[in-house]
Amino acid sequence: MSSGRVYKLSQSLSKYLPYIIAALFSVAFFVVVLVLLGQNPLLGLISLIRSSLGSGYSVGNTLTYMSMLLLASIAFLVGFSGGFINIGVEGQLYMGAIFAYIVSQQFGSLPFPLPLLLALISSIAGGIVWIAIPLFLKVRFKINEVFVTMILNFISPLIVSWGVTGPFRDPRVSQPQSLPIPSSAWIPKLPSINLQLGFILSVAIAVLIYLLQYFTTLGLYIRAVGSNPQASRASGIDPKIVMIIVGLLSGGMAGIIGFIEVNGNSHLLMENFSMGWGYLGIAVAVLGNFHPLGALVASFFYSVLISGGRGLEIYMGLPIEISFVLQVTIVLVAIIVKTFLTERVK
Repeated sequence: MSSGRVYKLSQSLSKYLPYIIAALFSVAFFVVVLVLLGQNPLLGLISLIRSSLGSGYSVGNTLTYMSMLLLASIAFLVGFSGGFINIGVEGQLYMGAIFAYIVSQQFGSLPFPLPLLLALISSIAGGIVWIAIPLFLKVRFKINEVFVTMILNFISPLIVSWGVTGPFRDPRVSQPQSLPIPSSAWIPKLPSINLQLGFILSVAIAVLIYLLQYFTTLGLYIRAVGSNPQASRASGIDPKIVMIIVGLLSGGMAGIIGFIEVNGNSHLLMENFSMGWGYLGIAVAVLGNFHPLGALVASFFYSVLISGGRGLEIYMGLPIEISFVLQVTIVLVAIIVKTFLTERVK
């Protein structure tokens, strides 16, 4: 075999093998944990699959989780690919939810689908407003965006808490939540599997970002700036403009997560509605090799673990934290194996 073919084979192995090894290792780890807890591993695996994919309703729940994870991962990786590390997806999705809720209430009397479209646009605006602060500080003053976006993650949930305990609160219920939005602003569902069509929106966005990054001139500029800003500047590309574009795209997509939650899932605004989608999205982006189509596969895998973790709790009485440990284990093993194989290829 020629050296060229060996090199190409090594590159392919370093690209895909880490994720295969990570998946197999996580299954083995899961089996060992169940044995140590005195549980039947086969029953545990069956419960994991049944509770996530065993019925139309469970598939709907799994794909709903997937829509959140996919958008969060795409929001992170599109910024990352252009040199802007957006750790603030969690905060931006809360702002998107606030904007979507307010517009849904104000324009709910309009005929369908106008309130829905206005809520979608407003959620994008909410995410952009929240990312505009660290984006401006990064571009104008070169202030590290990681710290600023992280701080903002703690502020927007407090704004939601203030809203649902104050001006938006539903006086008919004891827990802090808002009044429901009008049905004209609801995202339609497929009733047979309880799946709201926000899932289709998230997949469409992932495909569009893939086409943008790999089949357009702008995508070439984005990847060039993300790889080497100095060389890009020498080639006539302005890294600041590219960073602004990817930052706005990232914040807008994060805001859509809030729209899906308010207009598709709960139909109201409540405290702490996120399951940490913004943070989990980073893990999904890593597991998907920072590629939009890779994030599509990784988000499905992750959502199966989330849904399956709830099944383990219901059917076997196991703590749901086991699924969280599996999620972390998969990412860590994938990173370690990928780093090792990359060094071997070099």
